[in-house]
Amino acid sequence: MAGVRKIVMEGQALLEVDYSGAKEAEMINYVLQAAEILKKEDKPLLIITIFGPNNYATPSFMRMVEEKLSEYEPLIIKQAIVGLSTTQKILLMGLNIFLQRNFKAFNSVEEGLHYLLDKSPETDLPDHFKKN
Repeated sequence: MAGVRKIVMEGQALLEVDYSGAKEAEMINYVLQAAEILKKEDKPLLIITIFGPNNYATPSFMRMVEEKLSEYEPLIIKQAIVGLSTTQKILLMGLNIFLQRNFKAFNSVEEGLHYLLDKSPETDLPDHFKKN
């Protein structure tokens, strides 16, 4: 189900942003909705982001993601991203380097949720991507 919603799993609050089937304008709207939830909650959350095969990371969408991530990045404990194409994974690598984070791509929602619900704090960016 495309959209943005807050869910609770294993006692953990998660923010789910599902772009499945959404076009650029809807995707930008979902970014804005997710930012509003982060602002309203004003506490760190786990985030799972789901892309479908027909979602495209357009320049306008990526600018909005960059803007909102820069603003709310401290409120993101870990982020799992599901359904990225190879090109989108490369863009994610660039975003990780820019933000100095380690948002991770997964092949399935189950893998992403397992990573998010794992209590280990492994969110650090690999050394070879860190700015000196």
